[in-house]
Amino acid sequence: MITMGKRATLLRLCFLIPAAVFAAPNPGISLGSWSFVGVPEPGMYAHAGFLLGVSDHFELEALGVAEFMPIPAGMLLAGVSLGYSVLGPRTPTYFNMVADFSFLQALVSSGVPGLGQSYLMLRLSPLVIGNPIYGHRDRLFSMGLLYDIQASSFSAVWNILIIDWYPS
Repeated sequence: MITMGKRATLLRLCFLIPAAVFAAPNPGISLGSWSFVGVPEPGMYAHAGFLLGVSDHFELEALGVAEFMPIPAGMLLAGVSLGYSVLGPRTPTYFNMVADFSFLQALVSSGVPGLGQSYLMLRLSPLVIGNPIYGHRDRLFSMGLLYDIQASSFSAVWNILIIDWYPS
């Protein structure tokens, strides 16, 4: 049974959590290319995401990945990623390295809508140039390991370039 005190606490949380998210430092937008080797389906993909800095070293990203070639929108994934700046804080470090841990969920697979496979991803961006202070950051030559939860199998993912913009 929820008491009046618990209701008041829940009501406060309903207002404080969104306020904390919108007040997070360094919100940004990311765009880039993706490629999968093996699963889900080989091809060229486009990536778009929304970034929020949650601490000096951590950044949270809500992202979507859509197949670009050979079948546009034939595969659509949505997910969330937690990135860690390895060589120093996100700001003011200009040259950095980022390690990401992500969860991805297939929303469209082979052109058919519906929840499909779920994936865990561990990715390393060995060369990151820029930071939120400059309003721009490039993540170059990212490589990752993708784990298909349902099939218990591993495959690879790589990104040549992911561009992050941080509006001032």
